[in-house]
Amino acid sequence: MVVVSGMGVHAAGAAVFAHAHQADEVWNLGIAGALQDTLPIGEILTIETVGKYAPSGPLDPLSQEIVATTLPHFTLKCGKGKLISSDFPIYDKSHRSHLGKKWEVVDMEGYGIAYAANYLGKKCRMWKIVSDFASPGGREELRKNKAHLSERIAEKIYESCSHP
Repeated sequence: MVVVSGMGVHAAGAAVFAHAHQADEVWNLGIAGALQDTLPIGEILTIETVGKYAPSGPLDPLSQEIVATTLPHFTLKCGKGKLISSDFPIYDKSHRSHLGKKWEVVDMEGYGIAYAANYLGKKCRMWKIVSDFASPGGREELRKNKAHLSERIAEKIYESCSHP
């Protein structure tokens, strides 16, 4: 079964909650912006760690604990890539620099999928293809490369289904 959720962590999580009862595991393949200069466009990362970006000012210790409790990181069973999900596209240098200290790529759906799969007790596997550099001009870069990236994602799905 293939489910297209739409954009954002809430839509992605809702799609998993609605359909995961029909599956043994949940896969997510999608695009992500590179937060590291070493990741080229078209690179596919198998994700191990998924987190949620909650931008705000400095937080007191109790607020930090609440964020850690309500937005836990998830560790998937395979992979090594580090993905952070944001509620908005990241196309500026300050966000990229801040996030790039700990994370490799950023998307807008992965956290919702990982959260829902974890809640439902489903195995979750995730692959992200670098679509842009999470910096000015990133949206145009993504649009320019989306046909080629879509082909690469389709190849990854075929390969993963043939050799899970």
